[in-house]
Amino acid sequence: MNWNFNVSIISTIVVIFVLMLFYRNREEDEGYLGLKLVGYYILGTFNLKVGILIPIGFIIWLLLFHPKTNRTIKRYSAIFGLLMMLIGYWIH
Repeated sequence: MNWNFNVSIISTIVVIFVLMLFYRNREEDEGYLGLKLVGYYILGTFNLKVGILIPIGFIIWLLLFHPKTNRTIKRYSAIFGLLMMLIGYWIH
């Protein structure tokens, strides 16, 4: 097996596990919270590379998104996305 393939499988399992952990630690019930956490994660991973790596999705999250419910886990989800983006950039 290819090393990159193994890293992809492991990172996917880690992402699913962590997002499930965030979902279980929610502060209150909210409709479609699982999909929202995935969205915040994807927003955190979105980047722009022009000479340097710019975490544009995380910057957008900081400026525009101010959730009223489950703030902590949504923030953790976006930060986790940023962290996974940086780890992925570092590995490749």
